Amino acid sequence: MSSKKYEHVLSPPGCFTAEEMQFLAEDIPTSIVSNFSTEKEKPLRLIQGEVPGFVAAFSRSVPMWLCLSLKRQGKCRVNIDELKLNFMDSKVSSLILRREKLIKLPTRMNFYFAEVSELIFRGAREDFDDWHVAYDTLVRW
Repeated sequence: MSSKKYEHVLSPPGCFTAEEMQFLAEDIPTSIVSNFSTEKEKPLRLIQGEVPGFVAAFSRSVPMWLCLSLKRQGKCRVNIDELKLNFMDSKVSSLILRREKLIKLPTRMNFYFAEVSELIFRGAREDFDDWHVAYDTLVRW
């Protein structure tokens, strides 16, 4: 019996499926540093708006799906410092995890923290200094 076939039965009404959560997380603005240039007069037109032309070695904010696509092609790196996802820092995530175990109360987190972490660690782990430590901490969560 396939779980995908009966996923609508398992999900309570009004809740998102895992695929829907990942789809929504892929739209989060992500800072990248491109290693290519395009014409400034020709912005990249997307359904949700426009991204100005890329300039090599300069930071630009793009949706995460575009960031991961460019990363796969070797055309950018993720600007981790501007990502502002403190739970991906290994020290911060370890502290949050310890705090949750002590107090037995959940910490207020980014709504898509699990999906964003998975996408970034799967697609751009080489841009992190200690990605394996942060990844292990988030998996234990």
